Order: sequence, then C-alpha cells, then structure tokens
Amino acid sequence: MKSLVGRVLLYITGTLLILAAVGIGFQYYAVKKASLETMQEVNSGHARRIATTLSTEEYKQFIQTPSETPYYWRIRKQLDHIRQEIGALYVYTVQVNEQHVAKIMIDGLPKSSSIASHIGDAPTTLNDNTYLAAGAKKGETPSSGILSDEKYGDYVTTVAPIKGADGKVIGMVGVDLPAKDVRKTMETVTMSTIPLAIIIIIGTMFVCVLSLLLYLRFRMKPLKQMTTIAHEVKKGHIRQAEAQLQTLNVTSKDEIGQLYQAFKAMVTTLGNMVHSIATTSDMLNQTAATLSTTMEATATRATHLLTGINELATGSDHQLLSAEQSTAAMTENAKAIMYVADTAGQVATYATKTTERATQGTTSIEKTTAQLRAITSAVQTSEQCMSVLNEHAPRIHTILQMITNLSEQTHVLSLNATIEAARAGEHGRGFAVVASEVQQLAEQSKSFVAEISTLITTMQQETIAASEAMATVSTEVTQGMSDMQQSATHFVAITEEMANVSSQVQELSATSQQLSAGAEEVTAIVAELTEVAKRAAHHTSAMSDDTTEQFTAMKAIGETVRHLEKTAYALEAEVGRFT
Repeated sequence: MKSLVGRVLLYITGTLLILAAVGIGFQYYAVKKASLETMQEVNSGHARRIATTLSTEEYKQFIQTPSETPYYWRIRKQLDHIRQEIGALYVYTVQVNEQHVAKIMIDGLPKSSSIASHIGDAPTTLNDNTYLAAGAKKGETPSSGILSDEKYGDYVTTVAPIKGADGKVIGMVGVDLPAKDVRKTMETVTMSTIPLAIIIIIGTMFVCVLSLLLYLRFRMKPLKQMTTIAHEVKKGHIRQAEAQLQTLNVTSKDEIGQLYQAFKAMVTTLGNMVHSIATTSDMLNQTAATLSTTMEATATRATHLLTGINELATGSDHQLLSAEQSTAAMTENAKAIMYVADTAGQVATYATKTTERATQGTTSIEKTTAQLRAITSAVQTSEQCMSVLNEHAPRIHTILQMITNLSEQTHVLSLNATIEAARAGEHGRGFAVVASEVQQLAEQSKSFVAEISTLITTMQQETIAASEAMATVSTEVTQGMSDMQQSATHFVAITEEMANVSSQVQELSATSQQLSAGAEEVTAIVAELTEVAKRAAHHTSAMSDDTTEQFTAMKAIGETVRHLEKTAYALEAEVGRFT
C-alpha cells in the first residue's frame, strides 16, 4: 500500500482490533471472575450458616471421642438435608492438627451412600489446598478457585470455622459446591454481553476510521499538492512551482505547516540558486574562452622564448669554448714574451761584453805604436774576438728573428683580443684598452727588432771586414802602424755601435718586461671572462630547463582550461533545464 493515509488507517484499524480483542478478553475475564466471586460468596454463606447451626458444646464433646453415636447420625442427616437443599456435592466437618493435616469427622452423605467417608478419612481437597484449612483456623472463611475432578467434575470448596462459646475454633465445615452453575452463568453472561460489545466496538471503529479518513485526507491534501509541485521542480519548472505554491493556503502551525513554509523557502532558494548558477556558468564560459585564447598565445610566446633561450645556451657554450681557448693562447703568449725578455737580457749582456772587448781592441791599437812586439799577439787576440763576434752574430740574428715572430704573433693575438672585446660589449671595454696597448707594444717591438737586425747585419759585415783586416795585418806586420790607425778607427766605430746596440737591447728588454706584465694582466682578464662565460652558460642552461618546465606546466594548464570550458558548457546545459 503506497498511500500514507491507507497505511495510517490500516495501522489504526489493526490497533483498534487488538484493543477490541483485549477488551472482549478482559470482559470475559471480568465475567468469569464476577461469577466465581459470586459463587464463592454464596458458598461462604452456606458454610457459615451450617457452622452456626451446630451445637458447639455437643460437637466439642463429639470431637473428643469421635464415634458413630446418635449425635453423629443426627448431625450427618442434618448435613445431608442442607446439602440437598443448597445443591452441594459434599457437606462435612473436619478437624485440622498443628501440621495442617485435615481429617473428616462427619460426612454429610446419606447413610445408604457407598461413597461416604468414614471418621478419620483424609479429605483430598483440603490436604492438597492447605491454605483453606489455615485460613479457617484463623477464623476466616476461605474459598478455593474452580477445582476439577475426573469423577465429580468442576467444583468450588469453601471452609468455615466452627467456634466455641469462647470464640475459639474447635472445628471446620467444608462445602463443595458444583461449578457447573458458574460456567452456565459465565456462558449466559458472555453470550448476552459479548455480541453487543462486538457490535458497539465495530460501530465505534467504523465511525473512528471514517472520521480519521476524512481528517487525514483533509490534512494530507497540502502534502499531495506539494508532491505535485515537487514533480514540477524535478522537471525543471521552478517558476511554475513557485506560482503553484503561492496558490496554496496552508495556515496551520503544525508539522505540515512548517513543512510547507520550509518547502516554499526551499523552492524560492533553489530558483535563486539556479539563476545564480546560470549567471555564473555564463561568466565561466566567457572566462574559460578568454583564458583558453590567452593560454594559446602564451604557449606560442613560450615556444619562441624556449627556442631563443636554447639558441642563447648554444651561443654561451661556444663563447665559453672561445674564452677557454683565448685563455690558453694568452698563457702561451705570456710564456713567449717572458722568453723574449730573457733573451733580450742575454743579448744586452753579450753587447756589453762586445763593447768591452772593442774598447780593449782600441787600447791595444793605441799601444801598438809603442809595443810593436805585441802587435802579433794583439792581432791574434783581435782575430779571436772577431771569430767570437762572427759566431755570436748568427745567434743574435736568430734571436731577433724569434722576437720578430713573437711580435707578429702578439700583434695577431691583440687583434683577436680586440675583436673579442668588441663582442663582449661593455664588459670588454677594459680588455679592449689592454689589447690596444699590447698591439702598440708589439708594433714597437717589431720596429726595434728590425733596427737591431740591421745593426747586427752591419756589425756582422764589419766584423768580417775586421777579420779580413786582421788577416792582412797578420801578413803585413810592416804596415801595422797605418793599419793599426785604421783598425783603431774601426774599433772606435764598433764601440759606438755596440753601445747603441746595448742601449737598444736594454730598451727591448724593458719593453719585453712591460709586454710580459700586460700579457699576465690580459691572461687574468681572459680567465675572469672565462669564469663569467661559465656562469652565463650555467644560468642559461638553468633558464632553459625552467622555461621547459614552465612550457610543460602551461600545456597542462591549457588542458585544464579546456576541461573547464567543457565543464562550463555541460553546467550551462544542465542549468538550462530549469526555467
């Protein structure tokens, strides 16, 4: 049963039926109890009346020596008469000892009865229901409930005390009254009252159920209408549901009225919420579209940026390689310049020695006039000196050629350094100045070396001429005076030239030292540039990795935006169902 009214009616009807059954059962029990109590009261009256009819003095004498005396038979006949008068099964007197064990004294059956009990027989009913004798012994008149016996049927036993003149209990009278009258009374009362009770109950139930049905239908009408409105809300017709709610007239303050007010507020709130969701969905669609376009443009720019950073990283690697090569080249150049400086110092030493020897030759020639004998020795000495000069002249020429090569290499390196400084921009400005100074020094070194080479060549030629002259002097000693004068003139010229050579070689040595210091400074700058290039390459590589991660994240954001756009369209479609 789907209807709530039907279920409530079914529940209440079942409850009423249960209550009716309980009422009928209770009525049956009340009738039975009333009938039993009535019978017990009647039987108690019989028992008390019989007890009062007995002569207590005679009965007290009889129980002292019980026997079938004339008194016994007279009382037995009297009890039988009463038994037949009241319609009892048995009427008898009993004695109960301290252990509540009962013994029959006088049985009220006729003398001719074969079932009559004898004096001293134990009554089964009293011994089985000791509370009867105990109550009578206290002066009460207790009665049993309905007892059953296979032979005699149902009966009720009542025991009344027999009191003496002093009020003490001296014996008891028992009356067994058949209970068939009780059952007849119960059946009569039941058959006369229960049908009427059933008719009254059914009528009352019908009126109650009908009244309850009408009341429930009236009270449940707003719930049915709200159910119909809820179906309209389910279909998405919120505005129509609000209009129908306005037509309802629910003024009660009970649960249904509270439900109506809550339902009305819920539908209104739901309508406002759907309208707000629709507005938000539209804005979400527009925002998702704009964000999608922006993300696509950003992704494109990120792609270009990633390409540029990768190219910059490649260029930084090449620049780092060039800087490392420049460092190695400048280190070698510095070593070569140091070698040039050392060689120039040696040449200066040799030039000084040559000057000293030329001075000695001049002195020897001046002494030739006075010491003609020493001419031969002096000539030999001069020849030896000339031979040494001839030996050193090619070596000096070779050194000068090496210096010339070094100057040309320095000039080339200074040009390369100038080019690299121009590429470095603002950071390479100091390096460019140093490279320009190095270039000027290299050009000056080359010029000085060229002059020294010319002087050495001239010296070599003159040394050869001097050797030839010495040879001539050796063969023509007689012409020594005139030749000595000529030799003296030559030696003076040699001394002057060697002085010039020594001065120029010292200048070359100083220039080489300056060039060496500049080369060390350039090497340090190039090493610093190498470190800068390394850091730039590292930062460029890290920037490339960060840009790659950012590009990947932007692609993920783009996917999220596209999913958000799809969700927004789906939300707009769902909201569109509500009007």
